[in-house]
Amino acid sequence: MNHIFKLNKHKLIRLKAIIKNQEVCEGYNLKREIDAKGLIFDIVRILPMPELINKIPIGSIYSLYIDEIHIYLGLTNSIQIWNKHTIKRENTLENFDDLILSLFVDKDFIYSGTRDNLVKVWSKDHKHVITISNHKDAVRSIIADEKFLYTGSDDGTIRVWNKYKWDQVGIIRKDFDFLLDMIMDDKYIYIAADSDIFILDRKSFQIVRTLKEHKDDVEVLAIDDKYLYSYSDDTTVKIWDKNEFTLQATIETGGTYANGLTVDDEHIYTTGNNNQIYVWDKKTLSKVFEFQAHDSDITKLIVDDHNLYSASIDGTLKIWPTFLWKDSSQIEQFLNDLFDYGSKLTIDDFEDYNSAIWVFNLCKKFYEKKGELGDMARKCLEAIVPEQIRFLEKVALLDVLCKNRLDELKVFIKRYHLEY
Repeated sequence: MNHIFKLNKHKLIRLKAIIKNQEVCEGYNLKREIDAKGLIFDIVRILPMPELINKIPIGSIYSLYIDEIHIYLGLTNSIQIWNKHTIKRENTLENFDDLILSLFVDKDFIYSGTRDNLVKVWSKDHKHVITISNHKDAVRSIIADEKFLYTGSDDGTIRVWNKYKWDQVGIIRKDFDFLLDMIMDDKYIYIAADSDIFILDRKSFQIVRTLKEHKDDVEVLAIDDKYLYSYSDDTTVKIWDKNEFTLQATIETGGTYANGLTVDDEHIYTTGNNNQIYVWDKKTLSKVFEFQAHDSDITKLIVDDHNLYSASIDGTLKIWPTFLWKDSSQIEQFLNDLFDYGSKLTIDDFEDYNSAIWVFNLCKKFYEKKGELGDMARKCLEAIVPEQIRFLEKVALLDVLCKNRLDELKVFIKRYHLEY
């Protein structure tokens, strides 16, 4: 495979690889031959942050929904709609007076729940349809099926609405302080309220089971074909069989509080309040990857076939390529290409210290297996201006160095008078 890069002087590398074509984009060239297996990267865009493929600076993000085409971001008083493939904003839905705490989108409507007790519904062509004001407290969760809209609120109710007449057709009242999440499959609606999980039968509309194993608030739920996953402020992820509703396993995540949870075919993704994202193997339940993702609390995690999306109150949505922990052959090929390109760089090419950190983190993952640091990593270190490094980044870099080559760690500390 032949890769040809052209350096962007302001950022280390911006890489967009659309494997089906040869194309020139954003200040550099990339040519890649197609192998017999087809796509290795679907769409890969690299910006100079550790493991980051895209970063959208917006404002504090409190809710997130992603479908096949769009990214929907719930902000302080608006919903932004971005094209998922071009990463360009297409529209903004306004006329909100408070935080958008929940979002759901189907083929007909965009639904939102707000901290000031409202449910607002928009058509897919972005016209306001209705505002529902029956709830008496914050609307933290919204889901919908072909006929009904379900809205869950801290007022202790889950209300059911006819999607086209917008009249209330049902209500469940439970004695809870906070309704934190709802998710559904073909048979059930799973409701996280305080430290309990209620299982609601969609046909009878009755609570058929209550799961009480958690010792603190259950903040977020996820499901796959076989299991229900619950993440609680007791810092555990519990995995439940969806047929018998028996507890199958518990992951002790460490840290404090539970902010985000999502799953794909191979992995479980969690984030607490330490701005880190953790990737767990579904079969072994062992942690296979972790990284510092944001500068402030992460509010939502969603994964699709290619990327992991993380939203934060630090004002950014970040999009991470899952090949970084899924397919070692992909990242090794990518890094080999990057190193070949990097051998032509000089220190002056690193104008952004984040670029150096980003490449360094990629390098270290590759060289950890080989037991050496590599020329690119050394160039990255020499390019970093010490006063620009925040303390946590400094510690992380030094920790990585310590695991690779101690003599270079000592030189780095001496050169920049760093404290470890």
